[in-house]
Amino acid sequence: LFSVIMPALYSHFVNLQISPEHYLIDWFYTIFGKSFSLRIVSRIWDSFFIEGELFIFRTALSIISFYRSRLLKSNFEQCIILLGSACDHITEEHLFKEIDKLTVPSYFPEYLDRINNNNKIP
Repeated sequence: LFSVIMPALYSHFVNLQISPEHYLIDWFYTIFGKSFSLRIVSRIWDSFFIEGELFIFRTALSIISFYRSRLLKSNFEQCIILLGSACDHITEEHLFKEIDKLTVPSYFPEYLDRINNNNKIP
């Protein structure tokens, strides 16, 4: 999804050898609970329960998108530092504005369902 929505930044991350594990683990394991204030986390969780797991992907991509221009100019270390503190510097208004702007390809929800169905224990 990242490569489709932000191909230039995705390529930059590939060139710098920045993998999703560098920045997504804390965000996804806690559903952003460690990253944002309780007020913002409550909105994220409400949206997650209403819209499903796709909202978590949209939130993560929106954070990355918010810092896109800075990330494109940064080296590995600068990117990791920025991503590690990204949630400290983005306001609720800016975050949800970015989420609203993000367009997910129509095939992605079905793709996500297929992945989830393939990973179920029989």
